[in-house]
Parts: sequence; structure tokens; C-alpha cells
Amino acid sequence: MHYYAVANFYTGVENVDLTPDIREVLLTLCQFFAIYGISKYSGDFLLSSALNADQLEIVRDLEQHFLSVIRPNAVSLVDAFDIHDKCHNSALGCYDGNVYQRLVESTNDSSLNQTEVHHSFYKYIKPLIAKL
Repeated sequence: MHYYAVANFYTGVENVDLTPDIREVLLTLCQFFAIYGISKYSGDFLLSSALNADQLEIVRDLEQHFLSVIRPNAVSLVDAFDIHDKCHNSALGCYDGNVYQRLVESTNDSSLNQTEVHHSFYKYIKPLIAKL
């Protein structure tokens, strides 16, 4: 299934009239998408012996490499979809530039931060520690 998505991504980029700069960015994103799929479904590749552990390490290194290559264009790629900041539900990347204020507000509003210690600690972790 992932192969089909990557193949169509590549075909779509190649068959659309784009400037060379945009084509380069989209082809780089396509390469990352392909590598990401191999990494995500690495168990299938290992079980079928299509990749060995050393090759999978190279894939993971390539994944990190592509992230650093894509990074300068990441905001532009997301903005190209013209999705409003509220739909992203993210404190980062808002047009108003109040990233840190928004990040602090979002952590204060999180249900995980309503108490000093989350109730799951008392329910699960503390009894385990007591047994040690």
C-alpha cells in the first residue's frame, strides 16, 4: 500500500508543470516519504529478508538526513495547504508569533497538568515502587 502511495506521489510530481525549485522540494519530500515507509514498516522488511539490520540502520540514517533537508521548507510545505492554525491545534507555527506564550498556555490547559503528580502515578507506579 505504501509503495502505491509513493509511486503515485512521484508520478504526480513528475507529471505536473512545476518550477524546478518546487519540483526539487517535492521530490525530496517524496524520497523522505518512501524512506519513512520503509522505516515504519521495517518489521515487514526484516521478516521478508528484503533488508537486514545493517541496511535498516542506513534507512534510519537516511530518514534523519531527509528531515534535515526538508526542515528549511517545512513551514512553507504546511502553509501550502492553507489550513488554518486552529485546525492544526498546535502552539507552534502560529502567524501571530507568540509561540512561547501559546506553548505555556497549552501545557497549562492540558488535562495531564491539572495536578502536580498525575493520578496514574499513585494508581500504577507507586504500588510497584513499594514492592521493590
